[in-house]
Amino acid sequence: MNCPKFSYVESIAFTDPGLIRENNEDTFCALSGEGCFWVSDGMGGGQAGEVASQLVEEFIEDSLAGSADDCPGNRKYVVQQAIHAVNNKIQQYAKQHSYRQMGATLALLLFDSWDPRKALICHIGDSRIYRFRKNKQERLTTDHTIGAELAAKSFCGKFMDHRHSSVSHILTRAIGTAAHIIPEWQQIEVCPDDIFLICSDGVTTMISDEQLLKIAGSTLSLKDMCLQLAEAVAQAGAKDNYTFILCRIASELPEKENQAQE
Repeated sequence: MNCPKFSYVESIAFTDPGLIRENNEDTFCALSGEGCFWVSDGMGGGQAGEVASQLVEEFIEDSLAGSADDCPGNRKYVVQQAIHAVNNKIQQYAKQHSYRQMGATLALLLFDSWDPRKALICHIGDSRIYRFRKNKQERLTTDHTIGAELAAKSFCGKFMDHRHSSVSHILTRAIGTAAHIIPEWQQIEVCPDDIFLICSDGVTTMISDEQLLKIAGSTLSLKDMCLQLAEAVAQAGAKDNYTFILCRIASELPEKENQAQE
């Protein structure tokens, strides 16, 4: 479902507990009307992770309700405030239920309410956002994990990704695991026909970037991309919950809105 404001963004989402886990601790939200899409992967085991990711969804969704015409800076601000609020809420919840560990990742794509050629990315943890443009793939997020930090400091990066190293899953940043949380924000360019993939590590643990490019970099419909991606993860073993959102940008973008400098 789209609204006139963000009608240039087509989206489809999928989530599954996988072939081994009974619980699905992933959540996703596709707020087409507000031009915002995100995936959150809960951590903590049992119901703790499931509750954490659901709280993230609720807090951010509530913060963005009715914000489609707000200025971009205000939309970023309310998301930032929601993240801090849910961080405190998860910590309180964990303490009340005597959970040793409870938290959630976040990979969020927020389209600019005034300029269709801009968007913001906010991410915490190891859920990822990719952009596919003219059959080329770019990972727009860097995992907040021990593995990613080691890879950045050495020449063994290819051995430190989700598919080759256990330390690539040890988070250095997650919502709910520390008194203060610092989300990583960045502004990105949006071009006609871009495809964005937002996903939990249940996707990237199972299939390679080359496989992602073959599917999401193709000319398939979003529905067929969704089916092929879900099937590829399942065929690879689907050892974890896996969730993803695909967003395709229209071939023609609306004009930028003229707003007063104030």
